[in-house]
Amino acid sequence: WKSLPEELRDFWWKTNVNQDLGPLGRKIFAAWNAGFDRDALSYGVADVPAPLRPKQFIDVMAQAVASNLPPALEGASRSIGRGGKQQDGKELIKRFTPFQSDWSPTTHPGEWNRFCTYAGQDIDEMREVYFATRPLSDDEWTEYWAAEAVNERGMPIDTHFAGICAAVAEANLQRSNRRIAEITHGKITAVTQIARIVDWVWEACQRTNHSEALEIMTKAVRQDPDNEDDYYVTKKSLKRDRIERMVVYFDQLAEKRDLTDDEWDILDVIEMREWDGSSAPAKFQKMLDQNSDGRLYGSYTFNGAPQTGRFSSRGVQVHNLVNKFIGMEDKKPELEAEAIEDLYQLGD
Repeated sequence: WKSLPEELRDFWWKTNVNQDLGPLGRKIFAAWNAGFDRDALSYGVADVPAPLRPKQFIDVMAQAVASNLPPALEGASRSIGRGGKQQDGKELIKRFTPFQSDWSPTTHPGEWNRFCTYAGQDIDEMREVYFATRPLSDDEWTEYWAAEAVNERGMPIDTHFAGICAAVAEANLQRSNRRIAEITHGKITAVTQIARIVDWVWEACQRTNHSEALEIMTKAVRQDPDNEDDYYVTKKSLKRDRIERMVVYFDQLAEKRDLTDDEWDILDVIEMREWDGSSAPAKFQKMLDQNSDGRLYGSYTFNGAPQTGRFSSRGVQVHNLVNKFIGMEDKKPELEAEAIEDLYQLGD
């Protein structure tokens, strides 16, 4: 506490003066990836009678990342010119972990002393990183505490609906894999095989003389990004924006005339790549795997993106959920509600 900047101590005291801070009272801790330490102290230490509050912690990792240091203490320490962590620390943790090893302080006193120096060195390196980086503002710490409160409370999910969606997503993926293998005569066996899909669509567009489609797929890149005088080369690409342009191209062509079988195959393949090759449907299964009692805990990572201050996620990427819905092309969001109702009926 005494080593913290006076401004931070004053701010913390002012914002917590009327708060119930739990069993340890008005104490503030600093830790690297503090959420882990808070849980370890709250649920793993016998003489702590109740969980510690998020506002009793500041996360030195969050501050280090805001100064563009690596999120690992080893890298952050070396970035400021220090020696990093004790190298045998991870192995010693495994050796002295209960139920995984028969090592103890009495059976291996030398290694135990090394283990204790490892813990002490971590604290020294973390303290030096803290004082070498930009102190976070009052507003930033307030955001951090709010995010940790969300992590501790958890975000509720509809596990029944997620289970239905996970099953539908898996069945649809298998169907699409069979279909794309049939269309391409085995050259592509899964909608996730991006390079194969790009090559197949390129060759199919060449064979059917669709120069405009080939132009959509063409991406110009500099041979040497550091050399402004270097020439550009062209590469084939089917990024999402190019797939969307390809779909529009073939849809407009279909309005003018009937598409040939080869053209329908091209359209089917790129649409399967866009919708069925997405990682978004897999999030339903991740929700089921990660949830505890119908909630996702610890999802938010404060200052997860270096310098920008943007949050990132652990496990399920809750900041990057699907922003498209069924019927959005026709501006009919009510179709999404109908699809959700249909999925629920599948579960019934």
